[in-house]
Amino acid sequence: MAETYNDYPQGATNNAKRALKYKDENADNKCGTPVGWARANQLAKREKISRETIARMASFKRHQKSKDVPYSEGCGGLMWDAWGGSSGVNWAISKLKKIDKAAQSMSRQFAFGVESNKETQVNNEDGTMRSVALISVGSALGHGLYVDGKSLETIIDELEDTKLPAYITHRGALFEDRLTREIGMFNNFRIEGDRLLGDFQAFDSFREDDSRKYNRLFEMAEKMPERFGLSIVFEADIAWATPDGDVPMGRFPNNDSDRLYDEDNPPEDALFEYPSIRVEEVSSADFVDSPAANQRGLFSIIDTKPNYKMTKAELTELNEKLKQENETLALSVTDSEARVEELQFKLKESSAPLAEDDEEAEVEEAAEELVEEDEVVEDDAEVVEEDAEVVEDEEAEVEEEEVVEEDEVEELKKEIASKLEEIAGLNSKLEEMEKEMGEDQEKMEAKASKLSSKVATLEKLIEGSDLVQASVGDKDYEPSKANRSKIISEFAKENKISEFAATLRLGKDRPELFQI
Repeated sequence: MAETYNDYPQGATNNAKRALKYKDENADNKCGTPVGWARANQLAKREKISRETIARMASFKRHQKSKDVPYSEGCGGLMWDAWGGSSGVNWAISKLKKIDKAAQSMSRQFAFGVESNKETQVNNEDGTMRSVALISVGSALGHGLYVDGKSLETIIDELEDTKLPAYITHRGALFEDRLTREIGMFNNFRIEGDRLLGDFQAFDSFREDDSRKYNRLFEMAEKMPERFGLSIVFEADIAWATPDGDVPMGRFPNNDSDRLYDEDNPPEDALFEYPSIRVEEVSSADFVDSPAANQRGLFSIIDTKPNYKMTKAELTELNEKLKQENETLALSVTDSEARVEELQFKLKESSAPLAEDDEEAEVEEAAEELVEEDEVVEDDAEVVEEDAEVVEDEEAEVEEEEVVEEDEVEELKKEIASKLEEIAGLNSKLEEMEKEMGEDQEKMEAKASKLSSKVATLEKLIEGSDLVQASVGDKDYEPSKANRSKIISEFAKENKISEFAATLRLGKDRPELFQI
């Protein structure tokens, strides 16, 4: 996505607000085009604007001659303020130069390294790799750049007495915060011959938290050095190296003022076929698995887009978004064509020439803006097509990655099956225990039922319900324990109940038996 900006001066915002206020208060005012008033709204709200919009603001400088026309007397001053006024237009001119200078600057980010580390001393136990070659002198074939001796010197100047973080792959090297993804660090940098060397020390946390990658990395360094690659990520300027020193890009030769030095236009005394890099800052050293086809080393310039693998869901979402953008661009093209036809029709139908200079400028402005918009739409359409190609590439990478991960998925399935078996065994034991507990509970409930029945019987006896009348005759009773026991025994036999029950009944009916 293109970078946008809203650091324009407050004066530009104030001018746009003033123009909008006049337009709102004077509904019959017909000055300006929809594009011009859209620009005024952007500036008034301090919205971010693109490089293309800034370029249009800068080109509005041609209407400066009409900037002092009062609002009530013409459109010149009103539309000048709608586009930000003098502060906005002057800012746009200056900002455009800065943006283009930065874009044309030869300061770029690279990843450049060596293909093989056969001389590296690898110690898996200590987590170290000694004398790792980070970069070497030579041309980056296919990329049009050269690393010379001075290139190595600029790198060593930046790395002196520092510790350089190391990562696996260049993922997120430009657009992501890679903090906590470090696997170790490089230090002890030195130049030996035509190579820059350093020593690698893996972090203990890398060994402990991601042992599989740790072991794979060190085993690969020991057993397959020909497939072992390393790249340093750095920012650099480029210049043509000559016997008299470096010639910066864009410098005008003394004998030819119409010619610029660039990547395709070297000085006659250039030492190498390609411009040389001059490193300004080194970001990291990354282990990679795909060294470029290069005589001495690995080189891959990092694209201006983030390098990461997308999921299928993300790819689908991006694809839908690109389709919508394509449809929007198509509608924009249609609208632009319609406006061009409308302007052409108005110009054709107009019988008298435009009297006001600011009206002529307005028509000219609208026509130029439409042309510029058509160009931007075409550029955006090309970008959408490029993004669609990137999506297809990402989808292919996702499919390849899924194939690689099948083994891990199978292992996880086996682990899950094993855990399920353990769970099934535990469930079986649990069912047996529940069955035993159920049987015990039934026995306890039966005993409780019997006890409840006995308690109920005793309660009825105590209350005296359904009591049997004692028949002891008219014999005189003499209080004694022996007589009482005899009476209780006879009463129990007569009524066919226990002596306990007989005692309870007689205790209620004949309390005198128990008064001894």
